[in-house]
Amino acid sequence: MAGRGRALLRWAAISVAISVGLAGVAAAAVYAIGEMRLDKRFDAVPVTPLRVSKGNAQEGARLVRVLGCAGCHGISLAGEDFYGTAAPNLTRMARSYDRDHFARLLRTGVRADGTSVVWAMPSDFFAKLADDQIAHIYAYLRSIPQAKDAAGPRRFGLAERFAFLTGSLFLSAEVSRPEQPAAIAPKASESGFGAYFTSVACAECHGFDLAGGDGTPPLALAIQAYTPETFAAFLKTGKTAGGMDNLMMSGVARGRLSILTNGEVSALYTYLSGLPVE
Repeated sequence: MAGRGRALLRWAAISVAISVGLAGVAAAAVYAIGEMRLDKRFDAVPVTPLRVSKGNAQEGARLVRVLGCAGCHGISLAGEDFYGTAAPNLTRMARSYDRDHFARLLRTGVRADGTSVVWAMPSDFFAKLADDQIAHIYAYLRSIPQAKDAAGPRRFGLAERFAFLTGSLFLSAEVSRPEQPAAIAPKASESGFGAYFTSVACAECHGFDLAGGDGTPPLALAIQAYTPETFAAFLKTGKTAGGMDNLMMSGVARGRLSILTNGEVSALYTYLSGLPVE
């Protein structure tokens, strides 16, 4: 019996060793595949020269706020840990990237070295950013003092690499949209302003078709609760037509959209109220 017991223990030990070995092999495979994904190159994505001569730093500061850059990169734009992803220091990037590579990064998620940023960068929503607005943002970032990195570089661990296999994480360059951006963004007085503005500033939460989802309402339906006056007040104060705070949108309104001009707010209301309600 003693000999049989020792044999069982020996086989149990062998089984554990095999299991540990297989787990190690699986972990190594996941790590290697994740490394290949992170190092995947997108050199074929073109670097298209901006069709404007220079940007306006003051307008760039306004756009940085409207587009919510501080939400990921921190108030000082010096970088921040964003849900486990290191959002880089924009004040440094604007000096290490030329303007055209910076534009490609915003629109497609492709870095200067040809690799892609991960899911956190909303490049698919910035794909339509007009040349002049990118030039304004770039000019602003280069006009402010370069700050020390607030978030160190972070290489993904095994859990994040496994998430690439399951589709929970993805590369921004793989979901970027082929667009033909305009050289000059439409002004509030022009008919294309509403469609353009919502595509770069609203679609991230409300969807490319503005139909909502994941807790956000269709904008064509949401606008029905507002008059031009209460809509303008909402974007300035964050208070809904009923005088209440909205869990998410009130903060966006106060932090980002309150800086819109009266003409932009009016044009946005006109566009949204003209959307078909399905």
